[in-house]
Amino acid sequence: MDNDQNKHENINNATNNAGFTPFAPVPGMDNNPPQKHSGLGIASFILALLAVITFILAIVVAGTADELINSDPLALEQAFSEESAAMTTAISMIFLIIASAGLTFIGLILGIIGACIKNRKKVFSVIGIVLNALMLLGYILLFVLGIAAASTLGY
Repeated sequence: MDNDQNKHENINNATNNAGFTPFAPVPGMDNNPPQKHSGLGIASFILALLAVITFILAIVVAGTADELINSDPLALEQAFSEESAAMTTAISMIFLIIASAGLTFIGLILGIIGACIKNRKKVFSVIGIVLNALMLLGYILLFVLGIAAASTLGY
């Protein structure tokens, strides 16, 4: 009789500790609840995608500015002397690149924090870290190339 009571107490304790099923644990099966994706990792991944889209948009705007300048030889001189379409597109391009870099930096931080959270899946965190790190490396490379180009032109 005591042995039967111990079995029932063990089953009740296992059920109460698990907290999500009224049944006794099945031997040989994993009784842990499934892990959820990290919310910060998902946010990092989405910010990386937004940063890539914003950077591509900046490249499109830069191509538009290049076409405006090449279509009118005086547009480059006029761009910095008065309000013009070339100046507007140049400012838009700079704003888009800065916005994309900000999204990348925030996404990288969120990805690192999301990867450190326990009991969460880390797939989106790792993808977000990789994409944001590649974007950040691209910005650094773009900055270095810009400085090199400016030094060869004598600015």
